[in-house]
Amino acid sequence: MSEDTRSMHQPALDGLAVRKRVSKSAQKAREKAEADNKPAAHQPIARVVLDIQTPHLGKLFDYVIPEKFSETAVPGALIRARFGHQHCTGVVWERADSSDAPRSALKTIERVLGGGVHVGAAMRADIDGIAEYFGGSRANIVRLAVPPRVAKVEKELAPSLRARSHDSEQPVSDRVQDFAAQAASQLAGLYSGINDVTHALSMHTTSSHVIWDVIAGVGQWTYDLAWITSAARLQGRTVVMVLPDMRHVQHMVQRLRSVGFKQFSRDNALGQWSGDFAILNASLSAAERYRAYRAVADGLVNIIVGTRATMYAPAGHNAVYISFHDQVYQNWDGFTPYPNVADVLRIRAQRNKGIVISAGYVRSRENQWQASHHERSVIEVHGLPTVIKNRSAWVRHLNRAELERLADPAVGARVPSVAVRALRDAASKGPVLFSLPARSRASVVCCAQCRKGAQCRRCMGPLVPSQSASSQQIPSQPVPSQGTPSQNLRPQNKLPQNLPPQNVSHTPPHCGWCNHVAESWSCRHCGSSRMRILNVGTEGTAMELSTLIPGVPVIMSSPHLARGVVEEISNKPSLVIATAGAEPIVRAQENGQASAKDKQNAQDSNRSSVKQDSTKNGDHDIKQAPEYQANAQDSDRNSAQSTPQSTPQAHHTSNQQAGYQCVALVDAWTSLYGTSLDQRIDTLTVWSEIAAMSVPHAQGGQVLILGEAEPVIAQSLMTGDYRVLLQRELADAEQTALPPSVAAVVVWGEKHSVTTLVETVLAEHPEFATISTPEGELPAILGPVSKPAPAHLKQQYMDETYERVQCVIRVKRDTLSTLVRSVHRAQAQHSATRYAAELHVHVNPKSLL
Repeated sequence: MSEDTRSMHQPALDGLAVRKRVSKSAQKAREKAEADNKPAAHQPIARVVLDIQTPHLGKLFDYVIPEKFSETAVPGALIRARFGHQHCTGVVWERADSSDAPRSALKTIERVLGGGVHVGAAMRADIDGIAEYFGGSRANIVRLAVPPRVAKVEKELAPSLRARSHDSEQPVSDRVQDFAAQAASQLAGLYSGINDVTHALSMHTTSSHVIWDVIAGVGQWTYDLAWITSAARLQGRTVVMVLPDMRHVQHMVQRLRSVGFKQFSRDNALGQWSGDFAILNASLSAAERYRAYRAVADGLVNIIVGTRATMYAPAGHNAVYISFHDQVYQNWDGFTPYPNVADVLRIRAQRNKGIVISAGYVRSRENQWQASHHERSVIEVHGLPTVIKNRSAWVRHLNRAELERLADPAVGARVPSVAVRALRDAASKGPVLFSLPARSRASVVCCAQCRKGAQCRRCMGPLVPSQSASSQQIPSQPVPSQGTPSQNLRPQNKLPQNLPPQNVSHTPPHCGWCNHVAESWSCRHCGSSRMRILNVGTEGTAMELSTLIPGVPVIMSSPHLARGVVEEISNKPSLVIATAGAEPIVRAQENGQASAKDKQNAQDSNRSSVKQDSTKNGDHDIKQAPEYQANAQDSDRNSAQSTPQSTPQAHHTSNQQAGYQCVALVDAWTSLYGTSLDQRIDTLTVWSEIAAMSVPHAQGGQVLILGEAEPVIAQSLMTGDYRVLLQRELADAEQTALPPSVAAVVVWGEKHSVTTLVETVLAEHPEFATISTPEGELPAILGPVSKPAPAHLKQQYMDETYERVQCVIRVKRDTLSTLVRSVHRAQAQHSATRYAAELHVHVNPKSLL
């Protein structure tokens, strides 16, 4: 203390001065704390991503690294640190020599979790790119991409890592090599572009995008993806495969095993984990998910298969990213910033010189746009015309016009006489399938004359009923496919004409996209000016359909039934009634014998089947879909019970599967009333996957579309060339300035918050107010339109009298990044306020509603 400072203190007599007594133990503790918290000699500043999800705190926070953590607090390590009055988990993103904040304001890292890198350098770079593209924070993506740490899993995998350190490269088995060579020659005779794919896999310095149009055939898609996987592994590439749901994962896992790949499992004799592929899924237990994540990150496996969560797998450089039907709704994440599979895989492939393979029966709008604009990195793989013709079933569209041409006596029936005869003939040879639309119920506005969905004349969006009009329903009259059992089959596609006229009156409907009120509306298809409200839904029609084909067992498969989804059935005459996505696989008979377990399953199925048919199913082979166990030991045990042992014959395309003799798509008219942006593509995707389960036309296979449907959808399914629909979709999108011809960002939440954000963005970028279309300049902002509140927010909106709305901001594709940055800044300013109301932002949404 200086003399000047001492002189400023209150004087005291000798012996009466204030004494600061410090015990020796406290002094030692203080000295020890100072020594423990001594900053590291090299790069003492850690920039950390904390597990804090609010937008205005989505940045890197600086912390001091104590010398004792200098070796363990490396970039990518998990740490614990204090933030305000709470302890938070975080990831060290980078280290630096200095910080912009004063050293006295920085806190120290309290603990390092584990002793290794949890998020690698390539993964951190990918997270940076994904967060920037979708307008979120690194913490948002880390929460979705990185599973919570489970310490016991690291101990379990430690022996395997020590053994693997001696052999850095995992060899590919001879069986896999034989399959890759055999499949390559077979696929070259089925598809065009196979040589281009092989060349792209051998190039490790560029990024490519492969659009793979899968041809019809039972199990063909698993065969194609298995070859891509084996070819990629022969080139030393890691494979990330994202599938729509766990049923697809199960089928793919069986195929990978049959061609020689081994699932990641524990060898009890050696006490080590080993294998070629692992399963990663968000629904797994914490230990199972973390084990799969560590196995890929540490190089114990080079193939990862799973659902949407798999898109974040730490694959590293030169990986092959495979997606199957990337346009389905399951591939859009429900948590902020709402990333989707297609964009995430594209970002990662471009950053790591990888390859994206978008496979499916039907392309997405984005994939077709890239192919149509001849981007250099795009490789198209399409079936040869003769192969498509030979592989496909005979597709017939039995709408009203076709039935009148055939002089069908039951033109107005839900299942006409022509279809009944075809189904009965097919049922004498093998199983037939009735496919029902997924269970749903909604009110839609349609033309009162032609029954086509009513569309906005301004933006081509779907018209939705106002609250006053939506209450004008007809409860006394059943609408097609609502599932009220009756003695006679209800009419299928023209039944709404027989109902009392229900014109929309009072408050006219409005557009669900731009909120434009449909005054002086006229139908773009027939010119009528009258509208009506129609209930669209499907429930409980199995009892009605089961009477069509007497004398054969009836099998019902649906997640809404008590017995759930039937996984597979034997190739015997039967009538299968299933909802979309729950169709059983037809298993090829082995030596004409049914196992004792199959017969026991059949007896269990009989007790829960339709009552009047319960005595007919006694000898039919049914396998209930087991709840999938991702644990490797359980998976291997299930595989041994449900799949044949791997033999050279298992390389066949069918993979021990047969097909349906006839498939009937019931209530096709419900596809006319979808309101999503991709509703026609989604319909064709579902129908094409169901049609692929039928045997080829040469073997008597038929696919019957029962009811009115979009002609372009039926034409695409009948010709087997689904690009017909995609070209029509792109033409409509360019005319109306909708994705993918433009980029779109959806903003929704409390009305004042939404309008304030939109005004802030337009004030910063006035050029975003309009957008160019073939019809001239149009407003780029669609809305605001009213948006229903979810159940957990309804009370808030009722109590505070808030209004929940949505706006769509459209911009040119090359200015999307500028818009996203502006929106993110405005959202961060909003969340920093004390009483921030609901506000969400979604880049490239699946639907504009």
